[in-house]
Amino acid sequence: MESLYQNKIRNLILDYFQLIETGKNINFSLYDAEYQIALLDKEKEVLDAFQLPHKIKYFLFLFHQANKLLNHDFRIEQLYYELSVCTEEIESENKKDKFTTLQEAKQNEASPFDILPDISVTPHSYTLFIYHEIFLKNEARTDEVWTEFQLLKRLDCLNEIYLLCFDPSYKKNPIFLKLQAAGLQFLQFYLEWHHIKTTSCQ
Repeated sequence: MESLYQNKIRNLILDYFQLIETGKNINFSLYDAEYQIALLDKEKEVLDAFQLPHKIKYFLFLFHQANKLLNHDFRIEQLYYELSVCTEEIESENKKDKFTTLQEAKQNEASPFDILPDISVTPHSYTLFIYHEIFLKNEARTDEVWTEFQLLKRLDCLNEIYLLCFDPSYKKNPIFLKLQAAGLQFLQFYLEWHHIKTTSCQ
């Protein structure tokens, strides 16, 4: 079953096609500027829905493809597909660039406060632990650390991990059990390290 968000995107695309059709049927006068603003706003909404940057090449791609597909029977599905391909290409390029950045950071032992934001990872006690203790000191593979960072973003669980730091019986905590089951491979090492460190400072 399709998600509501996907349906919302398809409705955006339909609105965009309808705007283009309207533009072809207007006798332009003072209405021209108002129409162009409405068209640009709708284009921005469509690009945002696909997480595409507001670059000229994407505006032109959207406009030209929409005009080409205007009388196509499956125009909404086709444009949805073509924009999805653009998104996948960007994600692939970004992943490659960020993965390379992480690899080079290990070689240079770069500061996590410089590197983590560059690869879209929030500096947090857990992510700093992974970077320092797991990645640099224990020489975990780049792909292992990258996978953990990506999973953290999907789970959006840094606040939950923070709460586990205050629970000495964290191994029985439902939050810990849930996150461990979700695949966080360094979480137990982190909590053991954190509780030992906290105890030694008391």
